[in-house]
Amino acid sequence: MAVTMVMGRDEEWLHLARLLWYETIQGIGREYPDEKPSSMYFHKITVLSYFRLKQQGIEFKFPYSWYLYGTEAENTGRDVEYLPDEDAHRTLVKWRGRNIDEFRQDSTADAIRGMVKRLILEFPPKEAERAVDEIYDNAPFEFQRKYRFVRIKIGTTGRGSRHGESVHAMEIGQLIEEAFDEFPPYGFDVPRRYQEVIHILLDRMSRPQPIGTFALLSEVIEEFWGLFCTYLRLDPLGNVLVDRKTIERWEDYAQMKFEIFQRNIGDIIVELCNSAPHLKEEQALAPIYEKRSREQSEEAQTIDEMADVFEDIDSTLAQLYGRPARR
Repeated sequence: MAVTMVMGRDEEWLHLARLLWYETIQGIGREYPDEKPSSMYFHKITVLSYFRLKQQGIEFKFPYSWYLYGTEAENTGRDVEYLPDEDAHRTLVKWRGRNIDEFRQDSTADAIRGMVKRLILEFPPKEAERAVDEIYDNAPFEFQRKYRFVRIKIGTTGRGSRHGESVHAMEIGQLIEEAFDEFPPYGFDVPRRYQEVIHILLDRMSRPQPIGTFALLSEVIEEFWGLFCTYLRLDPLGNVLVDRKTIERWEDYAQMKFEIFQRNIGDIIVELCNSAPHLKEEQALAPIYEKRSREQSEEAQTIDEMADVFEDIDSTLAQLYGRPARR
């Protein structure tokens, strides 16, 4: 099939992407008037529409990235407003861009409109996880697909996925092994530093007589997924046509994310090693345990010293104003 490449002028390179965003938001309102368009549903329909159109030979410039729950449309800030829906703990989307009359009327634009309508009807908002299944069929790394199965198993994602039944029939340990067998052989230098550590933790925590609790197991799984995805969208295969300013912002966030990850995983390792001392013999875990234990002691000492300072201040103020000191 011949490929229809729509380039357009440089200043209008997002024209067809904007049409896709617009049709998705408006289409949700038309087909499901009682449904508020969530950002997650918006991202899934827009990117999956792009994937299917590309498979049909219809290509155009469409910026997107791979992140925690599959794909996200990028460069949308000028045209799409993101609004918090605190009652439902989600983010909603609203169109604020150019008027529909300014959009092109040609065969490619018609194909975009038709695809968006078809996907919105094929994957209603309450069945969006099936769209995520198809999105992950296009994932650049097999590790993403396999690790998603691990997350489906623990219930943090995948409700309504076509993979649910087969995943839940498998042991969590087997899913973990299959996922780490597919860890990317190149790139991802920062997550790779902790690949062995996380693999050991998950192995010990998922055995028939596991160390730790299911809650801790889930926390380790999610912590590593968050770190991996933070660097996934910085990988050349993890983003498409994303502007340099956004990439730089993600790089800054990645540094902060790694620091938080190290602290959180360190706390978990200390907790597990204190309850199962033989874990300290693991070569990969021992230095992290020692470092984080030392940091925890220093933090506790600092807190005690600050408490003493505040107590001294309180006593001084009590003497000045003739009131009892707080205890």
